[in-house]
Amino acid sequence: MRLSLRPVTISFKPLDFVNIRTLSETAKGENAIIPKKIYKIKNPSGIKVIVIMIIFIILQLKVIVVNVEDDKAFFVGVALVVVYATILGMSTYRTFKKSSNIEYRPEALIVHGKLIRAEDIEMILINGYFKPILGIKLTEKKIVPINLCFRFIQDEDNAIQELKKWASERNIKVKNKYFVRWI
Repeated sequence: MRLSLRPVTISFKPLDFVNIRTLSETAKGENAIIPKKIYKIKNPSGIKVIVIMIIFIILQLKVIVVNVEDDKAFFVGVALVVVYATILGMSTYRTFKKSSNIEYRPEALIVHGKLIRAEDIEMILINGYFKPILGIKLTEKKIVPINLCFRFIQDEDNAIQELKKWASERNIKVKNKYFVRWI
């Protein structure tokens, strides 16, 4: 009796995850890539929040100095200063953070390197006229997430028109109105 060894090929099917490269492949072939639009974006300015938090910290420090003997008021005041300082730090960081990109793909947007599928977007909100702030509201969120709130750095009129065109092709509402955002 003779044993023969034959080579066996095993193929693995990839797990169900989003491969950014395959999003732009078309039915024409795997190597056909649709031209994509990329624009520079930046976090919205948080100067108003920074100024308000500095004022709140100064006022709260005055309250702490006045209520130094009252332990309860002192600790509440210190806790508030810590909260205000945290908000001040986060807002300052976001205001001066480096710019990033938004990329329009056929099935999704890539914002700050994060993939957002078109079917996950409930609406796109535009706040303001001069240096407008844009927010992408997701279907499962009540407000615009902090990482999906941005403004365009260059060529903002064309970038907004392209975004509106992209959204209308996918039946996503675009509204010009104020929206609530974190910090």
